[in-house]
Order: sequence, then C-alpha cells, then structure tokens
Amino acid sequence: MEYRDGRFRPALALERVLRVVPGARAEIVAATGHGPQIDHPDLVNARMLAFMEDIDSRDA
Repeated sequence: MEYRDGRFRPALALERVLRVVPGARAEIVAATGHGPQIDHPDLVNARMLAFMEDIDSRDA
C-alpha cells in the first residue's frame, strides 16, 4: 500500500503497478466511487472491450 502524509494514496499505488507490470494499463473513470461498472456501465464496457480486442490482436 502506498501512503504519504499518513494517508493512503491510490494514485501512488497505481503508478507503482504501471511501472512494474509489463503491459499494464490503467483507466480512470471520473465521477464514480467503488462501482464504476454500475455508475458508468457503457463507458466501462467500451473500455473493457477495447482492452480485450487489443490483447486478442497481440496473440494473433
């Protein structure tokens, strides 16, 4: 977990994952809480499908 000033900072944890996991990607969905798939299903579905298509095309 990433902490700064005694507070958990998710963005710091995300940056670390992006640095150490080859091919990692991150999508930030604004104006949502813990359930972006519920708050913004069309946006999340579109981004997930694009991700899966990209991964599928790499395997071809």
